[in-house]
Amino acid sequence: MKKLFVLLISFLLMGNAFASTADLFHYDTNKVKTAFINADALDMMVSATQATLNDLDMNVPLLANFKAETSSMMMSEDVMGIPAFWWGCILGVIGILIVYLVSEDSEATKKALWGCVVGYLFWGVVWVVYYGLILGAWSAAGAY
Repeated sequence: MKKLFVLLISFLLMGNAFASTADLFHYDTNKVKTAFINADALDMMVSATQATLNDLDMNVPLLANFKAETSSMMMSEDVMGIPAFWWGCILGVIGILIVYLVSEDSEATKKALWGCVVGYLFWGVVWVVYYGLILGAWSAAGAY
């Protein structure tokens, strides 16, 4: 029991050490401020002229700057940053439902469906092998 406790504590401490060095949530505040300033200027320009997206000229420098800044900050097309296949593979039918409701994309839903099929096949094979080993061990033990 002591060995298990020491092993558990060591894994927890090692995970904490690796997690503290993560660089996921750092961002450049100057880039964010510049993006908001450009977004405000674009909003004022659009509201003053009552322009639609089709009316806007993409050659205006303000729009070009805004497009360049927002394209680098946009999330990927994955649902919450996770590919649709893995939603289906790990969460099964719930993952398909999440992808369908969030992305509303038929291709992403198909990928989640294939992930669900692969996940269920994987676990089915695992259970067949597991029970095969157990039944094989029982039949071998009963033969003697």
